[in-house]
Amino acid sequence: MTDTSSIEAEALQQRMQQVRTSLSVEMRELAVNARAMTDWRHYWRKHPGLCSAGAAVLGYLLVPACRLAQADVKRVTEDVARSHMRMPVGSPSPGLGKRLFGELAGLALGFAVKRGLQVLEEKLTAAESGATPAPATPPVSERMKPKRKSL
Repeated sequence: MTDTSSIEAEALQQRMQQVRTSLSVEMRELAVNARAMTDWRHYWRKHPGLCSAGAAVLGYLLVPACRLAQADVKRVTEDVARSHMRMPVGSPSPGLGKRLFGELAGLALGFAVKRGLQVLEEKLTAAESGATPAPATPPVSERMKPKRKSL
């Protein structure tokens, strides 16, 4: 009876180890696939003809049929004047500081997402190999050493 239960326990432990190993591999593949799916260059390399056709169709649909050179200039200036009259006077455009802050916040968010994906990939790689991930920066003792110039 104890032999049967110990064999079952061993089989269960082996199966759990297989599941852990396959899970880490699948998570790394998921991270790589997610990165590839959000990169437009991946689609351009894989389907350049389709991307070119899609860009051409999108450009055709977005560009108005009537060109400015062919349009009646007087009608356009009247439309612009009417649109300015409808705009509320008390709504100034955001200042330079707000626009700059918005741009910097977007850059910081993009950097944080990219760094998070890198850390996730490092942890998954380390978990798969069974080692601890290497630090991104050298230890303090390495950074404090004076650098010698070679002659």
